[in-house]
Amino acid sequence: MTEIEKLLLQTFIMGMIWSFLLQKIILFLFENIRKLWRKSRKSSAEFESAKLVKKKQSNYNISEFKNINNLERWK
Repeated sequence: MTEIEKLLLQTFIMGMIWSFLLQKIILFLFENIRKLWRKSRKSSAEFESAKLVKKKQSNYNISEFKNINNLERWK
């Protein structure tokens, strides 16, 4: 094997190693980003539902307060 063939083989092997490592790194990052995206979507949905529950509770409390005021007026 000549010196040039050795260098070409070495370059090819290093290229294969680097492409393998980059593939694994990209897949790892993509998976983590997807998990974070799902988590943020879930937390925003939970936040919206909590906001709706709070709004319903406040509406209920306001209507209950109005009913109490009406009852006290008629006493």
